[in-house]
Amino acid sequence: MKREAKIGIFAVVMILAAWAGIRFLKGFDIFGRNTVYYTAYDQVNGVQSASSVLMQGVKIGTVTGISFDPQRSDKVILQLTIKRQYRIPSDSEAKIVSSSLMGAKAIEVTYGESDTYLEQGDTLRSSRNRDLMDMAGSELEFFKQKISQVTDELSLTLGNINRLLEENGENISGTLGNLNNLSGDLAQL
Repeated sequence: MKREAKIGIFAVVMILAAWAGIRFLKGFDIFGRNTVYYTAYDQVNGVQSASSVLMQGVKIGTVTGISFDPQRSDKVILQLTIKRQYRIPSDSEAKIVSSSLMGAKAIEVTYGESDTYLEQGDTLRSSRNRDLMDMAGSELEFFKQKISQVTDELSLTLGNINRLLEENGENISGTLGNLNNLSGDLAQL
């Protein structure tokens, strides 16, 4: 075999190995048989391609695609690639959950009780758990309202103090003058 042919075969093998390696690092099972399902959400903050799909804490697949729904632009469609050995009942539900303290997200499939199973390309029902950021946002809104209320009350109190000072400015000046005279008289004694 000529040297050029060997180099060509080697280059093709290396390109295929690089392609397989990249797909593997992205979370795709390049040799396994998988089933693709879909699920739709209003928001998918933190979910990325290659995010884990879990069932009772066990990784059963990955998110392999994120796109907008062509019919409804307010929905985001996630493509879930799940190992074929896991059959999903038709009443199962997919939830976005936090998978780490750093905010990474995963899809948790809650196993349903139906006797019928989803087929290739079917859509799972979706829901979203309140995560730490959602709870923090609602708490921040509460504090924002309280701070606004305190600020309003402080503004009202300062306005009342200013009004009292303006109305009694001459009396206060007289009182301060009398105190000044009194302290001068006491200093002379």
